[in-house]
Amino acid sequence: MRTDIRRIAFAYLRLSNEEAAEGESSSIKNQRMIIQDYCERNEILLVRVFVDDGWSGGNFDRPAFQEMIALLEQGKANIVITKDLSRLGRDMREASYYAEQYFPEHGIRYLTVADNFDTEHENVMAPFQFAMNEVYLRDGSRKVKEVLKAKREKGLYCACAPYGYVKDPRNKNRLVPDEETAPIIRRIFEAASNGDSSRKIATVSCLP
Repeated sequence: MRTDIRRIAFAYLRLSNEEAAEGESSSIKNQRMIIQDYCERNEILLVRVFVDDGWSGGNFDRPAFQEMIALLEQGKANIVITKDLSRLGRDMREASYYAEQYFPEHGIRYLTVADNFDTEHENVMAPFQFAMNEVYLRDGSRKVKEVLKAKREKGLYCACAPYGYVKDPRNKNRLVPDEETAPIIRRIFEAASNGDSSRKIATVSCLP
């Protein structure tokens, strides 16, 4: 069977760190396999796969996604395929904009394999799908905050290490002094205890 050269597709795959912990069903490998199989069955020429692994669906400034958009504007493909709408993104407004406005206005067909969204057809359930994807995003954010709160209440450190400290290699929730920068921190505290101004401390502390 001959592939219609006009049906040139990009595949877009995305997986957040939180979703990766849930198992294989949404994995990058699984998404790729599903889309490749779909293209083979429907005589679509898949020319490039874009992957944002470890990126939240609420962030549309993902590097692979933005690279794909730039190439689409150059006319490199006329179809974009994702496993489902949530792979495009979970922010309801942004996902809806790209799926229902941006792609059609640029002559790009956008379709999903798992939930049958296709810009060439009417998508009466799309508003509900976009809304449910955002609910998942917000619920995930709430759960992360709850986990961090529980860790802090147990005295565990959950943020980036401040200047002068590093995370303990044996326990990432514990800080230990950084041997390289600790002398500077001591010098700052000594200067402060001697009554030096903040300006003077900043100047002197930068000196070797």
